[in-house]
Amino acid sequence: MAQLRNIIAPAANVVALIVAVAAVTIWSARLEHRVSGLESQVQVLATAPVASDPRGDSPRVGQSSEQACTNLAIRVADAIQSPDKNAAGQAAALRELMGRLGCSRK
Repeated sequence: MAQLRNIIAPAANVVALIVAVAAVTIWSARLEHRVSGLESQVQVLATAPVASDPRGDSPRVGQSSEQACTNLAIRVADAIQSPDKNAAGQAAALRELMGRLGCSRK
């Protein structure tokens, strides 16, 4: 019986270590995917131009949102054509952002 315990205890420790490493690896991969999506959204928001009124008084919201939607559509098309392995996720995140901004699909 003591020999069985001497065999099982180290094996159980190895199995626990493997499970812990696998859990951390999976968590890291999911976190990387989320961060990639957030980076693409921040990049889109940071590069969206704001059009000014011809008099320079205030931004024209209608034109700005139209331009933002156009820029997002271009980025979706670029992501779809990209050979990058994260391109599909980025395109999906951009489409989701377009939906939240109210961009219509034509």
